Amino acid sequence: SAVATWSSSSFGTTGLKAPYAITTLNTTLGYGIKSFQLGLNADLLTAGATYAFTLTGQHANSGTSSRATVSIRINAAPSGGQLTSSPTTGTALTTVYTLSTTGWIDEDLPLSYAIAYYVQETARQVQLRAANQVPYADVYLPQGLETLNYLVTCVVTAYDTYSGASNATVSVDVQPLALTTSVISAAITTLQRAIVSQNAQTSMQV
Repeated sequence: SAVATWSSSSFGTTGLKAPYAITTLNTTLGYGIKSFQLGLNADLLTAGATYAFTLTGQHANSGTSSRATVSIRINAAPSGGQLTSSPTTGTALTTVYTLSTTGWIDEDLPLSYAIAYYVQETARQVQLRAANQVPYADVYLPQGLETLNYLVTCVVTAYDTYSGASNATVSVDVQPLALTTSVISAAITTLQRAIVSQNAQTSMQV
């Protein structure tokens, strides 16, 4: 049998222990047992940092030992990006807002971008487009609330290849639409097209 021990010099004087480690750090392995896993509390690891972990095995009788070390870099989410809109002022359901995102920095390419909006509460976002690699989208928006000066907040979420994610926002002015017969007809037409094409995201913009 052998005694297996996990250790790390990446945690300073405290060493590798709870709450960083969520599994036992040493165990006795009998003959034929070849694995000893280490579990870590991911919430306590620093994005972008590199950690080295060493597994040492020592024979129970002879005292001879060997070790192996592995280095792991913790993924950092995209950073530095911004979201812009052209125009920044318009009318609900008639103005086409072109939302563009630029400036994202990340090593784990390609990036993908999901676009949403909310009128009042961040938690009640409405998706305008699912994530893809195109950094812009042309969208219609509903009117904002008069109490919030008709501002609607658009949100882009940038994802790297490991699903690390960050957000950027832009607020746009979306004025109320004066309902006329032609406007109602146009809205109905847009909904019909969304149904025929089975495009749920288009229907959410009406």
